[in-house]
Amino acid sequence: ATTWRGKGLLLMVIQSVMVFQIIYFAIGLYWNKKTKGWWLFFLVHLVLVLFIALLTGSRTVLLMNFIVMMIVYHYIRKPISIIKSVSIVLIVLIFASLYGIARNNLKISDGHFQTGLADSTTIAQKIRTMKSTFQYGLLPLNFIYSYEPKKLQYGLGLITPITNVVPRNIWPSKPDTSSMAMNKEYIEDRGPGPYQFPSGIIGLGVMNFGWPFGITFGFLFIILCAYFINYIYIKNIKNNPLNDFQSVLNLIITLFIVLSFPAIIPGELTNIFHGLLLTKIVPILLVITIYKQISKKNE
Repeated sequence: ATTWRGKGLLLMVIQSVMVFQIIYFAIGLYWNKKTKGWWLFFLVHLVLVLFIALLTGSRTVLLMNFIVMMIVYHYIRKPISIIKSVSIVLIVLIFASLYGIARNNLKISDGHFQTGLADSTTIAQKIRTMKSTFQYGLLPLNFIYSYEPKKLQYGLGLITPITNVVPRNIWPSKPDTSSMAMNKEYIEDRGPGPYQFPSGIIGLGVMNFGWPFGITFGFLFIILCAYFINYIYIKNIKNNPLNDFQSVLNLIITLFIVLSFPAIIPGELTNIFHGLLLTKIVPILLVITIYKQISKKNE
């Protein structure tokens, strides 16, 4: 768990490379590339990206690209039926659960490599581990509902998407994220951390404003995000004719925003915002800028 600590910049580069993988895939579909070299390079790059993703230990980083590629194929090349879509999502969820078990208790000793799938735990214990994949976001709620936080942030947790850009060694007293504040309040002495659990959007509200206003804030924030997601979905996906490649890139940006929305509910808002902006939106905007310049020269 600590292997990648302090290597956030490297992780951002890895995730940005995965975004370019999606763009390359979309180019092949949009311009109907049929040469073997094009798709061979895509396959080699995909294998390399997946290998790097495995090293990060992140199921989201590893599996999200398959979901995005499926949706991109659906809109650019040929619609995928609901049955096939559900089947693919179920396969991804099962793989995510198995990967979570394999990642747990990962050991390399005396030249032997062992994963959680091969350890001595029983089948029942492995099944419980798989179920925990879908319960992780509920753990912070158990903490914040046990008692109202004694030290509220009074809105400081909402500005951390901006303040977190400054390194803590430059600004030692900068505001904690709501997840950091929650872990300090409830989980200081519970396992490796102290920042092992994300607060979620409800937790963010409670840590900043207490129970009555915080819970209300959390649900209102979710509703506002849902309206925004619906608006950009209608504009950039549902009513997007894909007349040029920029419209395809707008579709990809929208997909990443839409797929990031569920993560806001159980996750840490600051981390999700930074990951979405820096590793997905900014690289795609860079490609849009290059595409516009090339289009102008070809006019």
